[in-house]
Amino acid sequence: MLILKMNFIFLDSSIPDMLKNKRSDHHMKNLKKNHINNPHVSGKKERLRAFIKKMGFKATRQRDLIATEFLKTAGHITAEDLYKKITRRYKDIGFTTVYRTLKLLSKSGLATERVFADNLTRYEPLSAEDHHDHLICLSCGS
Repeated sequence: MLILKMNFIFLDSSIPDMLKNKRSDHHMKNLKKNHINNPHVSGKKERLRAFIKKMGFKATRQRDLIATEFLKTAGHITAEDLYKKITRRYKDIGFTTVYRTLKLLSKSGLATERVFADNLTRYEPLSAEDHHDHLICLSCGS
């Protein structure tokens, strides 16, 4: 942990949603584009399928769709936000399925859970090529 003079802590993870708007639009568009066109998404889905099988669960169409949408996500997303995004196109997927799939992604090492000052759990795809840090204010926690 590195404490900066600006009264922030540097953590090894992502920038909280409240700081995302400080990033340039150009950077966010490129970040999203890189995630969407990432050739490793199918490899990650295969890793998830293998993990699901190892755990004794079934690989389902719903889990596959959720994993695809999640792995294309740039940045953090809550289970509720991912659910809303998915149900725009796939009405037959329930919130519990989204939540449990995010938990499986976390347990498989393909996602990480983060809780920030607002106490909402956000999930983020893990990727060695997309390393970034979090800044957390020591005064207010944001």
